[in-house]
Amino acid sequence: MAGNVPNGMVMVHSDDWPVHEFANTNVVPFTYAIDKWEPYLSSGSITNGIPGGCGLNSCVSTTTGVLTSASGQTPVASLDWYAGRKGCANRAAAGYTGANTPRTLHMTTEMEHFVANYGTPDVYYTSFGNQVTGYSNIAFTSGYGGCNIDLKHNYTDSTYDVNEYYLTGDIGTKNCISRYGSRDLIGNFAEVIDGLYENLTSNTLRQKSIYWGTADRVTTVISDALLGYAVPTAGSSLHYVQDWDYQNLLPKSYLGTTSNPNPKFFLDLFTWDATASSRIVLIGSNAWYWGSHSGRFEKAFNWSAIGTSAAVSTRCSILSP
Repeated sequence: MAGNVPNGMVMVHSDDWPVHEFANTNVVPFTYAIDKWEPYLSSGSITNGIPGGCGLNSCVSTTTGVLTSASGQTPVASLDWYAGRKGCANRAAAGYTGANTPRTLHMTTEMEHFVANYGTPDVYYTSFGNQVTGYSNIAFTSGYGGCNIDLKHNYTDSTYDVNEYYLTGDIGTKNCISRYGSRDLIGNFAEVIDGLYENLTSNTLRQKSIYWGTADRVTTVISDALLGYAVPTAGSSLHYVQDWDYQNLLPKSYLGTTSNPNPKFFLDLFTWDATASSRIVLIGSNAWYWGSHSGRFEKAFNWSAIGTSAAVSTRCSILSP
């Protein structure tokens, strides 16, 4: 199977999922490949904005850009959700080598991203903006220090600079690697993933939609009644993750940032913004404001589908034949 993985990707086999995390869920593991590195724009151009072909079952951007995964490149940023999804679908030779049934690349989903980042170091800060366990505020001006979670190469410098990213495959993040061999799934750039949360202001009609490329929309109801716990339906808020719902990949409980965080979840933050009816998922956020609280369990719903930032990228995946 490994020989069939497309260039620039690594395999996450169904037999090698962190099964203990999904023991009490009905999640069925599946085999897929995910970009080893944060993609770069190998050709074409990015067109941001709501596509004219948007409908209930498809959302096709006019973007001609091709997102390709390779070492030694500048990761693409400043693309919105629509352009990112199309940029993955545009990649040439997307199918597994020798596969009888071709597969199309798609923007990485929540589940694909969460499973693939298993084993990536999740830095634990003893207090916000203070000490990184094992490093004691030393400045990383050479060598490597794990995941670049706040886009600052010098950890004693609180100045946020969006240009302080690492190139793909840089030795500076050689320790920021998952169990499956994928790099920078935590940090370097925040990543938009294929999870569109709709009707956020309602706890009865709220749903999550995944498009899996340019069509085949799949929706899941995420009402409070179904989840078994309440999520905010108004305003915006910032919380420490206290417990994790592996079934729905949402915090099962959370506390305000003035409360004592749960070290089990590495001070990771859950950011919710229900001031609009829909938001997309942003994961591994790394702006200085909350970058030191980024990690496997960090998730933000504070981004619109047409939102862009010089610090936000995306990643592509493909299902196994």
